[in-house]
Amino acid sequence: NLKDLLIEPDTAFIKKLKAGETDKKMGIELSIPTFRLAGLNLYKAITDNKINISKILFKDATCKLLMGKKPKKIVKHNDDKEFNIDSIYMKGLDGISIGKIEFLRNKFEIYDLVNDQLIVNNKDLKFELKDFFLEELKGNNDYFRLHLENLKLELLKEEFMVPGGNYNLNFERIYFSMADSILEIDGLLLKTTYNDKYELAKKLKFTSEIYDIAVEKIKISAFDLEGMIKNGIYIIDSVAVKGLHLDILMDKRLPFNTDKRPKLPNQSLKQMRSPLYISKISIEDSHLKYQEKYEGYEEPMTAILADLNAQIHFATSVKDSISTGKSMTVNLQSNFMEKPPLHVNFIFPLDSRADTFYFEGHLASAKMNEFNKASEPAIGVKFIKGDLKEIKFSGSANPEISKGSMTMLYSGLEAEVDKKNTEKDKNIFLCWVANTVVHASNPGKNNKL
Repeated sequence: NLKDLLIEPDTAFIKKLKAGETDKKMGIELSIPTFRLAGLNLYKAITDNKINISKILFKDATCKLLMGKKPKKIVKHNDDKEFNIDSIYMKGLDGISIGKIEFLRNKFEIYDLVNDQLIVNNKDLKFELKDFFLEELKGNNDYFRLHLENLKLELLKEEFMVPGGNYNLNFERIYFSMADSILEIDGLLLKTTYNDKYELAKKLKFTSEIYDIAVEKIKISAFDLEGMIKNGIYIIDSVAVKGLHLDILMDKRLPFNTDKRPKLPNQSLKQMRSPLYISKISIEDSHLKYQEKYEGYEEPMTAILADLNAQIHFATSVKDSISTGKSMTVNLQSNFMEKPPLHVNFIFPLDSRADTFYFEGHLASAKMNEFNKASEPAIGVKFIKGDLKEIKFSGSANPEISKGSMTMLYSGLEAEVDKKNTEKDKNIFLCWVANTVVHASNPGKNNKL
């Protein structure tokens, strides 16, 4: 047992780190009240130079990363060489084997010295690392290879504050097995720290997405961890997401940030710095609610994709894969506004300079008034009567231009127009226009579209 271990930078270093006068990126403060080695065979360690430990325990430890002002120049020291798991230098040993490393009631924090605030922290970090060892390289004394083939990691119930302080991240369980090549995340929850989302919107300078995310289970299968560590290439066979509930709110009473332009999915992939290849992403039994708040309307515009299922194939930023000419595809099925079935297919060519993507879809029959939660706040139109028979649509788009066509079959349409920024007489006139000029049915009496 080792009690009350404390490692901390001195005040002079912290002062320089805060002012950006040091060549280091960060400082580390480490407090370990209890550090325990169990099952250590001292006789074997002395006679054979081999260390076998059944368990290492870190209890009530706190690791704090101290972030200062970005230094003008970062000097790379000889002892800052990149970590290579195939060639680890340790003099005087013939091998190390560790059964389990357990972290119990630990804390991890990132602290901003410049702004004097906590950026990231957690409540009670608990996890285990199992089954890994160091083996001496043959013919190369004092150099070892870290064997991770049977490594297992399990983290239970944890909560983190996300940088910025606007969100908390929770999960019930994270499990990783090197041998099975799987990573599982259960009970993931990302929620705002505000009870009222509009209170968070008041802090924002521009209109931006405010999220609430809950996921029952994420399973990542058949990935090359060694390739990720050594070469920074992320190759994954499949990602399965089950029970995703995604709520997005945008307060459109705030101005747009005209300096920021969101990228299309195919653009984002091609411009990724790290090579990524995912063969398949599947989303099952999920729910998406998108809302926009407008001036003058009490209720936000609401669009819902219920019972959402989606399949994404060939998501890659690897240049060799892109050069094959194969496209990323997205197939989506859901119940729009929780009622009529909606099917949409996307094709995202990756080997294209224009970044044009293509889509086509179909919406089944519904009562027109089922769309009022979207149409009334967005365009001031409330459907009184009418039956939608179907909508078919297709098109293409890129960052510069979009084009397409839509055919909408309906009957018995009757609507009211209520524009909040117009006078009552204008609204009466607009209602007359809507119900007189607009066709009540399509096809009409002449049976033409």
